[in-house]
Amino acid sequence: MSKSAQLLYRFRGIILGALALALLAMPAEPFPWDLTNCSDKYRHVVAKWDVFALVLFFIGVALRIKTRQYIGNHTRGSVHQAETLVTWGPYALIRHPLYYSNMSIAIFFAFIHLGPSPILIPFLFAIVLFEWALSRIEDKFLHEKFGEEWESWAREVPALNFGRNPFFGSGKEEARAKYFAKKPVRTVWQSFCADCSTWVWLLFFNLLIVLTKIYLT
Repeated sequence: MSKSAQLLYRFRGIILGALALALLAMPAEPFPWDLTNCSDKYRHVVAKWDVFALVLFFIGVALRIKTRQYIGNHTRGSVHQAETLVTWGPYALIRHPLYYSNMSIAIFFAFIHLGPSPILIPFLFAIVLFEWALSRIEDKFLHEKFGEEWESWAREVPALNFGRNPFFGSGKEEARAKYFAKKPVRTVWQSFCADCSTWVWLLFFNLLIVLTKIYLT
């Protein structure tokens, strides 16, 4: 793995925090009901964007909890660790469900904070690019460690999208069998509790966005 890739992975939390601070520094879109000087049509557009963002958020949270049920303990450290190649559960649908979850939740915050603003576009690009880069780094690490096992899995399962969802098409029975190949190692509640620091951070950041909308718009 290249030195630049190692640095990106090592400081991924700091980079994500920097993106969050940059987002908060941007002008906030008021709540739809506070857009008194705008047309009803614009208020409806903002409200629809907020609903769409909430759907993304709940998808991201549900996917994260489900993924944590299957992977057991995982590192938050500065180096990759993988005792086994998990290819069942959510990993039978997508190779990087946690990165997909992070991307969905980050896009939610961008939508909620900025609304239908041109500033939203570079933030969306930065979020997607960042998570895509992390997925590429992890793919390279897993490929080097597991070789043909990873190659076989990667041929069948997409990295960060559902464009080649293996649950549909000619091989759907085999894909479903792989999904349920092993039972989760955690219950839903255990999975939720295992990510307590993540939920506290998300709650805190959501509170900052709400306060920004209330007092700075």
